[in-house]
Amino acid sequence: MSTTSALEFSNLPTDAIGKIIEKCDLKEQLTLRKVSKDLRSLVDEQKSAYKSIEIDLMDSCIFCVYNNKDVVYASENWDKNYMPIETSVIRNDDYEKMALNDLSIALKNPKLRLDELELTVYNSPDMMNRFGLLLNSLNHLIHVKTLKVHVGNPEFFLSILPFLKPKVLANIDIDGVYEGDDWALEKVRQVTSLEQWKQAEQLTAQSSFHNFPSEFLMHFKRFVILNWLVDETFLIKLRNLFSTSINFESCTVDSPNVDNFCEFLQSFCEKVESEGEVIYRFKIPDESNKIDGYDAIKFKEFEFWYYRFSRGEFDLDYDVGSIISDLELSNLHNDAIEKIIEKCDLKEQLTLRKVSKDLRSFVDKQKSAYKSIEIDLTGSISCVYNGNRVVYEGENWEVDLRFDYEDSCILASEDYVKIASNDLSFALNNPKLRLDDLAVNYYYNDVMNLFYLKSLLEHMNHQIHVKTLRLYAGSPEYLLSILPFLKPKVLVNIEIDGYDDRDDVSKTIEEIGSLEQWKQAEQLTAQDWFEYFPSECLMHFKRLCRIYPILFD
Repeated sequence: MSTTSALEFSNLPTDAIGKIIEKCDLKEQLTLRKVSKDLRSLVDEQKSAYKSIEIDLMDSCIFCVYNNKDVVYASENWDKNYMPIETSVIRNDDYEKMALNDLSIALKNPKLRLDELELTVYNSPDMMNRFGLLLNSLNHLIHVKTLKVHVGNPEFFLSILPFLKPKVLANIDIDGVYEGDDWALEKVRQVTSLEQWKQAEQLTAQSSFHNFPSEFLMHFKRFVILNWLVDETFLIKLRNLFSTSINFESCTVDSPNVDNFCEFLQSFCEKVESEGEVIYRFKIPDESNKIDGYDAIKFKEFEFWYYRFSRGEFDLDYDVGSIISDLELSNLHNDAIEKIIEKCDLKEQLTLRKVSKDLRSFVDKQKSAYKSIEIDLTGSISCVYNGNRVVYEGENWEVDLRFDYEDSCILASEDYVKIASNDLSFALNNPKLRLDDLAVNYYYNDVMNLFYLKSLLEHMNHQIHVKTLRLYAGSPEYLLSILPFLKPKVLVNIEIDGYDDRDDVSKTIEEIGSLEQWKQAEQLTAQDWFEYFPSECLMHFKRLCRIYPILFD
């Protein structure tokens, strides 16, 4: 009698359940989480399907939109009459708790990647406090590109912005915020001191742009100003802002009365012929734009006096001294320094890191330019960063004739291992590192070099984002020393070569086969290793490639 039975959900492999959960919509995933702890864990491991979340905190209900699907959390006696038919309504006397639980599931997923997060709250401070406690409980910053806020109180804005990921947050869209009183202005100052505000690139403001002092706006590249009646004073303020900003790219003004000021705009702008939108191009002055003659003044000096006068400081005998001296690296804006570092090659960035702590911090914040790293552990240590070889060697090092060092950078020092470790640590410790290829070659099975590399990897606070691992080594111990520090799912291809050790390695192979990095890879390429892996360790691979060496007489 056959013991084979039809597959049930409870005895499916974990990988199969994961693929099923991946295909479920948001509502189905929320339901699955409530079935068991195991399913909750599997759901939470999935890359979040949310792309946009909208939250409207009202007095009588909480309105959420998950990927354009409307959900209302409300009390038992709440009236749905004015809501669209397709809206899902969840009724419960403790509806606030239910709403926050569902939001918590979404926001606590570290794999959440939102294109847009929208928050509306005007007169619900208690509910906003509870939402703030939820944000405080997160152990990561929310990955979101665009934040839209409709708030009647700047404190509400201040309670959400610190929990978003700087640099990822590119666009801020605000409506309301404050009406210019001193208390609210102080809150806005706190907002603008945050990295999330300072590193955003675009500001969209509805009916509130005029209330933001210019010094809070200088870093933005793009502006969109909506629903505002412009006048000459407002347009002059814009012109002055754009003239002094080193980052400005464009400004769009949506105003019902802009046509009344065409003649004024054309006095300092060039009107561009276009269909639909009216476009005025304003040439931003630079150091070369100055008055000729005895009373010539540089734009930098004009900028200095302009801001003194705007603050009510009219002392014309003030000694400007070195304040308007020629710019040097030490007194450049942070944004300008970051742009310079961004243009540096890898060798220049490594050099800059050694100048000062501040420059090290700037370099380390940059998105890593590395796409491939190769580490050759021979008698010396050789690293190839994006095709550029750097050799770290002792003072009495002899050239290894197997390698071409003609275009290499040679760093000779008795402390060469420490120098190599520091440079590798700089590259690998950058959480923004996105490698296509990581190659590690142990030519002499050097136990000390293995120890140093493993120690470096163990001190990292994240797993390396790499698509292909290539390893040349004489023992599977070397593979086991690297694989756990790479990011599962991202690692797609594993190439291994050089195994000629005949010792019993079954336990090591078993440990390798149990790693998620191994189980979730799709392609294995090997020369001498296949016979040492049992079939069950290879079943998950989509592609297997065996390399046969060509021998010549």
